[in-house]
Amino acid sequence: LSGVAVSDVSIIWLWTDAQDETGYRIYSSTGGAALVELGANTNSWLETGLNTNARYGRILRAFDAQGETPVNLAGYRYTLARAPANIVFADVTENSISLSWQANGNPDGTLYGVQRSLDGAAFSEIATALTSTSVSIDGLTAGTTYFLRVRAENGEGITTAFSATASTQTLGYRDLVPPKKVTGLNIDI
Repeated sequence: LSGVAVSDVSIIWLWTDAQDETGYRIYSSTGGAALVELGANTNSWLETGLNTNARYGRILRAFDAQGETPVNLAGYRYTLARAPANIVFADVTENSISLSWQANGNPDGTLYGVQRSLDGAAFSEIATALTSTSVSIDGLTAGTTYFLRVRAENGEGITTAFSATASTQTLGYRDLVPPKKVTGLNIDI
């Protein structure tokens, strides 16, 4: 039994059809009654209504007039994560940017990755395996526009699409040099 995550709320379970079976029953790996009973010559079942980025285990048993086969086929799979949403810049200085985003229904423990770009086209990974929905990026150049985007990954490392790209500009260096003394100025009153 193998599973393929189709979406953030569904998994398709696949197996090789047995011979002379009346049908199949699929059970949760945690026990209980059959989740579904399928007819003969079936080799897949699309399970829907699942939680986002959650691990599911299923047990497949063929049956006939004599009962269920003693051989159980087990499979485990995660549903997909959802792409993060709504990047917000919390603090922008000359050399750092703090940003946060919405998990968009992903559970605690979901991993996130952040990419940045100077032109909005060529991105590079700057933070990976983040378990929170915020990050501070240091070592940036003053007065520079940065484009940022975030993606999530499910428990098996399958990544989502990126969030919408957001951009901000770091602050320019403040004038820290005092003004020069003015000399040679004559004022007639």
